Formats: sequence, structure tokens, C-alpha cells
Amino acid sequence: MKKVSFVLISLCLFCSCMKTDEKKASDLLLKAEKHIQNKEWNTAKVVLDSIHQEYASLVKYRRMADTLGWEIRLFEHERTLAYIDTLLPTKIEELNALKKAFIFTKDTLYQDFGTYLHRKMQTIYNYNRAYLKPIVDERGQLSIMSQFYGEVSVQHHALTLESEDVLYRSKDAGVYNSFLEEKMYVENLLFENAEAINIANFVTNRNQNTIKVSLKGIRDYVYYLTKTDKEAIVATFNLSVVLADCYKLEQERTFVLHEIEKLKKRIR
Repeated sequence: MKKVSFVLISLCLFCSCMKTDEKKASDLLLKAEKHIQNKEWNTAKVVLDSIHQEYASLVKYRRMADTLGWEIRLFEHERTLAYIDTLLPTKIEELNALKKAFIFTKDTLYQDFGTYLHRKMQTIYNYNRAYLKPIVDERGQLSIMSQFYGEVSVQHHALTLESEDVLYRSKDAGVYNSFLEEKMYVENLLFENAEAINIANFVTNRNQNTIKVSLKGIRDYVYYLTKTDKEAIVATFNLSVVLADCYKLEQERTFVLHEIEKLKKRIR
């Protein structure tokens, strides 16, 4: 008899605790809903997280907490989408204006992303000389090709830029390529990513000054950037910034639309 009484008492206490926990979880849900109505999204998230942490066994309440959490995320994604849709047209308009000075090419067999080259940097206008050739792809990734043409090979693996006692030396080894063309040496040293940005920044910040370029190899070769060279590097650098902004916004827009669709299906 004593054993039966003990079991009954334990069961009653358990049921009482369950009811108390359900009441607490229910109160937290109401609290979260109030924060949502007041647009206190982060506070609501904290309350919903506490339901998962403190009442892990109450599946029904955790599911309701999930639904409220999805509604918050849906609102946040829709707000982000509205922001992107406001900003992107302005960025695209700016991009279209900048692109007028460039030629776009894309080999669909070998390239995932096409490239933009400033019209004044076309080979036909720059044959038989040393210069820096800026290129940017559709994602806004900037490259700068150091090009050399001469009777004697330089085999340059680095370069320095100098303007009014300010010196910058390339740190990245770059990608080197060379060949002979009618007894003349043609050498290319490709800089990408951070190194290309550093070079472009140096030129952009000092484009009104004289800029000396020294190619570093088995022998040094020195020349000065022309006004056209500097203008093309500055324009390409500016284009790369806007291209990168547009690409990121478009990627984020695609992601947000996908997330919105998923959340709407869950909430239904």
C-alpha cells in the first residue's frame, strides 16, 4: 500500500511540474509575441531561445517557438530585400556610366566571368612599350599586368612604384610569362587580389604626381606612367569597386529570395 501511495504521489508531483513548465513556456511564447508586435526582434529571439534551452522536452511549445522564429527571420529577409531593391538600381546606373569607357570580353568555353579592359589599354594602342595594364572581371576582382617589351630580357619578378619620396614594392611574386617575338622580349607579370589593389591604390592616390615604375629582375628597367596609364588604372579601380558592390548585392538578393521562399513554405 505504501508503495502504491508513493507512486501516486510521485506521479501527481510530475504532472504538477509538467503543468507548471507548460505554463512557463506558454508565458514565454506570449512574451515573445509581444516583443515581435513591438518590433523588438532581438529580444524576441532571446526569449524564443530560452524556450528551447529550458523546456527541451516540451515539443509542442518548441514548435510554436520555431514558427515565431521563422516569422522573425522572414521579416528580416523581406526588410533586407527591400533595402537591396532600393540600392541596387542606383548602383547599376553608376556601373553603366562607368562601363562606357571599357570593352567587355568573355570566352564562354573557358571563362566563367568576363573581363573589362579600358579602351585606351587595348594592345593596339600599347604595343612595343612597358606599362601597367589593369583588368577587372564581372565580380569586381582586379588584376594588374606588368608588361615589358625590349631587346634585352629583364625577367622581372617584382616592381616598385615611387612618387615624391613615397615607395611601394610589390610583395606577391605574381605570375610570370615571357616569349620572343621577332628577336624582342615580351614579358608579363600578373598581379591579382590584394597586390593588384595595393598597386591601384598607390596610383589612384598619386595620379596627379609623377610615378616612376622600376621592374626588378636580373636587371632593372625604369619607366614613368603616362597620364593615360594613370587615368586607365584609376578608372579600372573605380569600376572594380562598383562591380564588386553590384555582384555582392545580386548574390545576396538571390540568397534572400531563396530563404524567403523556404520560410513561407514552413510557416504555411
